[in-house]
Amino acid sequence: METIYGIIKRKIEGIDCTETESAEIKGWLRELKLPFEQPTLSEIQLLFPLEYGEFLDEVQIKDPILYENTNTTFYSATQDGNLLTTKRPTFYQANLVLVAPHKVSEITKGQSIAERLGDEEGKCPECGKNKWWLLPKECVVVRTGGKPYIECLECGYTTHL
Repeated sequence: METIYGIIKRKIEGIDCTETESAEIKGWLRELKLPFEQPTLSEIQLLFPLEYGEFLDEVQIKDPILYENTNTTFYSATQDGNLLTTKRPTFYQANLVLVAPHKVSEITKGQSIAERLGDEEGKCPECGKNKWWLLPKECVVVRTGGKPYIECLECGYTTHL
């Protein structure tokens, strides 16, 4: 533990840690047991975000359930005694699947793409390409707009159907 305090002290003084010290920090995080010394963890989160992020990445790969619990419930004390929650961002990936023409017709309620986009081939008014992504219903523009939206895969132009 003395080593961790020394690394933190040097970082506060503006001295970057070595590869060995970086490994020491990640090792300390791996062995972290509750209850832990709150100020030490918060200092590591603040001063060594790369090492802390790598630690969370390792936990996610080795034990996704522990990662989910760690990711959402890691608390640390700030200097004023308040609790600070550390939550890593959550990412989702969309898979592009070809949409059949009859499904597009259902989505547009029978209106042709030529009528909707003003072009018989369904070309984007910005870049002239005609490959579109039907945005998922979970997308904020669809939720707030209340209509199906499409985005040009070439330039990102977005419009509703």
